Amino acid sequence: LDLHASLADSSLAKLWNPVTFTFAPHNTIMGAGMQIKVYAPPNFEIANELTNEGLKSRALIQPVSEVPGVGEGDVPPDPSWDSRPSIIWGEEELDCAVDEETGRLLTVTVLSDVRELTAGRDYQMTIFVYNPMRAVEVSQENEWMLDTYNSISASPILPLFRDRIRVQGFAVKDTPRRWTYLNEEPATGLRFYNGLQRVKQLYFEMQFPSKLQTEGSNTKGDIIVLETPAGYKWVDCPGTFKWEPPKDYELYLPSSPRTCVNGDGPLERSNMTIKIMELLAVPAMRMIKFRVDAQNPDKTPHAMLNHWMATHYSGMTGQILSTTAVVSWDIIPQLAEPFIQLVGANVNKAAGTQSRMAISFIPINDADQLELWAKLPQGFDFTGCIAMTDGHEIVTTDLDKVRVRAALYAGVKANIILDDFKLGQIGGPTEFDLTTMLNNGEQMDEALNFEDGFELPGYLLLVDQSIQSEYTMNPDKYPGDREVRMNEVATIKFEFTMTRGAEAGDLLSVSSPLFTMIPDGFTLRYGPGGPAVSTEVVSYVDGTIVVQLRGSEMRSTVPGFMSPSYEITLQAKTPSMPNPTDSMIRIEVRKPGTQVAQLPVNTNDGRDQGFRLVDNVLLRLKKPPQNEAPPMAEVDVELVVDPRSTAPTELLLMAPLMFNFTQDCLVRGGESGEIVSCTLLPPDSSGRAMARLITKAGGLTAPTDYVVIRIKTPSMDPSDPAMRKWFIDVRDDETGLQVGWGEDATGVSIRQMVGAEVIFSGVPQIAGQLSIKFYTAEKVDAGGMIRVIYPRSIVILCDGAFFEPVALQGQIDCYNNAKLGMFDLVMARPMPPGMQAFTVTATPPDAVDDPGGNIFKILVYTPDGKVVDAAMNVPGNRIEHGITLSALELIWGSSDGGKASQISVGFELLAEMPEVEPPLMSEVVVTLPETFEHVVTRASHIEVLGAPFPFRNPNWLNVDNPRKVKLLMDEKAVATLPLGLYRFSFPALLPTKMPKFNVFLVSICGPNLDGTNATCSGDPQDPRVITTFPLAGFQLGDEHPSAMQYMAASPAIRLPLPLTTLALGLLSLLFLLPRPSAAATPRPRDVGSLG
Repeated sequence: LDLHASLADSSLAKLWNPVTFTFAPHNTIMGAGMQIKVYAPPNFEIANELTNEGLKSRALIQPVSEVPGVGEGDVPPDPSWDSRPSIIWGEEELDCAVDEETGRLLTVTVLSDVRELTAGRDYQMTIFVYNPMRAVEVSQENEWMLDTYNSISASPILPLFRDRIRVQGFAVKDTPRRWTYLNEEPATGLRFYNGLQRVKQLYFEMQFPSKLQTEGSNTKGDIIVLETPAGYKWVDCPGTFKWEPPKDYELYLPSSPRTCVNGDGPLERSNMTIKIMELLAVPAMRMIKFRVDAQNPDKTPHAMLNHWMATHYSGMTGQILSTTAVVSWDIIPQLAEPFIQLVGANVNKAAGTQSRMAISFIPINDADQLELWAKLPQGFDFTGCIAMTDGHEIVTTDLDKVRVRAALYAGVKANIILDDFKLGQIGGPTEFDLTTMLNNGEQMDEALNFEDGFELPGYLLLVDQSIQSEYTMNPDKYPGDREVRMNEVATIKFEFTMTRGAEAGDLLSVSSPLFTMIPDGFTLRYGPGGPAVSTEVVSYVDGTIVVQLRGSEMRSTVPGFMSPSYEITLQAKTPSMPNPTDSMIRIEVRKPGTQVAQLPVNTNDGRDQGFRLVDNVLLRLKKPPQNEAPPMAEVDVELVVDPRSTAPTELLLMAPLMFNFTQDCLVRGGESGEIVSCTLLPPDSSGRAMARLITKAGGLTAPTDYVVIRIKTPSMDPSDPAMRKWFIDVRDDETGLQVGWGEDATGVSIRQMVGAEVIFSGVPQIAGQLSIKFYTAEKVDAGGMIRVIYPRSIVILCDGAFFEPVALQGQIDCYNNAKLGMFDLVMARPMPPGMQAFTVTATPPDAVDDPGGNIFKILVYTPDGKVVDAAMNVPGNRIEHGITLSALELIWGSSDGGKASQISVGFELLAEMPEVEPPLMSEVVVTLPETFEHVVTRASHIEVLGAPFPFRNPNWLNVDNPRKVKLLMDEKAVATLPLGLYRFSFPALLPTKMPKFNVFLVSICGPNLDGTNATCSGDPQDPRVITTFPLAGFQLGDEHPSAMQYMAASPAIRLPLPLTTLALGLLSLLFLLPRPSAAATPRPRDVGSLG
């Protein structure tokens, strides 16, 4: 056994002086009820306090080493002054009773069943005593005795006594009359008890019973040694030491040097040595006062080491003249390196949300639990939270407080993660109290008013959000449901509020990793449609756009209110992921210079979903070879649909304006039966035809393979190319939601018949021939039909002599329906591909006032009523007032191919020319059919056969073009041209095969425009042409009835003929020729059934 005394003085006050025994028992005792009895020497007394159960003291018992095992026999070990609290037998495990009669006997009864003193193992026990009131030397009487007794539960057989140990005591010295301190800063009244805290202006008073001998020639100055408790340190001892009060420094030790030495470790004391070197010895009982700064240790030292000590040494002998101590204050251990931060990449961090928190610190003492109190901001709620770290569990919660069970070891960094708790409201700076404790509730360490954790971000509430594309913003231009698609530029708006304000210079960021932000057009407004907030885009990368507030601030919004709010408008390219959860939206306000990992000022935590996007479905309509179809036809087209990422079960196909679908529009469902039906639907609100296509079970998961549908074409393509687009809307039948849409920008073009032309005289109320020609690549079987739709204000006659087949062959029956404004030519023979032409008789009105204008439509039908070709926008000739002319009949001589014949044409002036600005007939141009050629080589080849023409002298004839004969008129003379018949003839070479468009054109042309000098082309579309008379030609071998009479009289005539002879013969026939009658009526027929 060994004995250690912390204090050995004869203090007047009853100081609880610790005394520590180390011992190794010979016999093991264990269990509740075992006892250790300590007998103090005479004049000592066990420190005690009176309780309801008698006089009680306290004791500390522990193994010297934490490692179990037998000690070193009779060699006493050094005590352990820094053991972990868990191996020290706590006060709740010991009952320390003091003998009330002697006051010298301490009986320590162990209350715990798990404690034991193992034979041979080294233990230490610290008890507390009152030292004698006088000095005591080491003597035989100064002896301590320790007995051990087993518990009845461990040894039911008596006696229970096991061991007895005796040890020599320690000497007790004289004591200074006063030694005290005051831990209180005078200016503030603050006291400093926290671990490692600086103790400012720590106050001491000391008063020694002996004089303080000064340094002299024959003497050595006494020495005063002031010692701190273990672990304390002096702080800037020379700089902070001050006599109290400073003005009385001469009354103390002004000339005595002071030396301060700080201990190196937590078990070492620091000391201040004062060597007395005053001029005179300092009298006994001189009160000495001073202040100096110190620093607390991290925790309260062991009771044996927790005293401030003052010792007076003789300078001559080194003998202790007096010594004393005073117990220091209890240190409140402060957790080292406390750290609190919100963690988790996808965990909420905005005020008022459920979050996750990491807490770390280094304990000063072992502990079993951590209590956390979130003091600021208000509103933290730990109810229902969990501890995520292994071995930790929630013990209790009380709104803003939580207690966690965790094994905490001194000096070992602890990491605790709490999850699923609610953060405080509004946001801002945070303040926490951290306290560690044992399971019995005894506090060990703390970190109070901890403000260096994190600044809680405000709650950014996304009030409203919208996304639009060019299509959704222009529904009139883009009919049909067109939700925003993937990989397209869109305009996005966010309306939001936030619980913390933002200052000028702060950064506002919008991010969604899959979007591509576009800096142009970014705006921030005070609420929807409000004034703009000045901002500048500072970066846009990786799906994030960041703007800085320029000279403006953003105000906070009280939770639960919607004002003030702010609205962001920006453009971005949408991602290739359709689900809104694939592109979560994060909006944050940050201070400039902060890193992304740091917490923002406000955030929505990226908790708001992005936007539901649809795919860009590929749509193509194919009509080989050139994606063309005739007007007004039922056409089979291949429908190509690539659903991309969608798997639709329903397709809604929208046709361009005027296109349509047949009732049952599916012709072929595809190679694998991808489409099972195609049904005509009512048109949409824009009037566009709709069809619903249903896929096979499981939806359309791959591009269609030769799906064919039947459509109806309009008369012509829409004039606006944007209106020619086909649109497809693909949907999921379970949800009814659109999953994609697409367009075919070109679709099927309407192929008008090539070369379609209508020519007729525009002289009102004068009947004449109306020629129609067109080119078709289609062959039409016998029984086919040509339908011509004409302005109803024009009178058409097409039966009998009023019809000329020209290029058509076989029996042709014409059925005219003047009420509907159309006639049908039913062909008994097949019509081959190529140029086709015919003429009917037409009487123009004074004005074409039909709703459709002066437009003709030519349609070619199969025998079963299907349109195979058409020209739907053939312009008619303009109506020409002021000149009343009619064409004279075409007369020809012989009709042998490859030979010359005489051609005679002309016109009749039926009314006098207007007196005011009459139309001037500047030229008469005859255009021969293709493959015809005139053989006029001189003026004498032109024979005037009626009233004389007022030719322009001297050059009145132009025959430069072999197919055109042009007669130039005197423009002044024609103004007074008399009524009459004006006919002339000229020689022409007939072809060996008649052309398809075997029609002669006689055009009356007006004068040249000012500044020009050119002849008229004779083309009906030439602006100089006043009117054109088409005249159906003749076939090889045909004889004109009147020409036969003439040829019979002159059978041997050959070119060049005496023109006067031909002229006399023709002139004698003029009045014998029949003229078309405008009053003739066609044979009626109901043509509606022809389709």
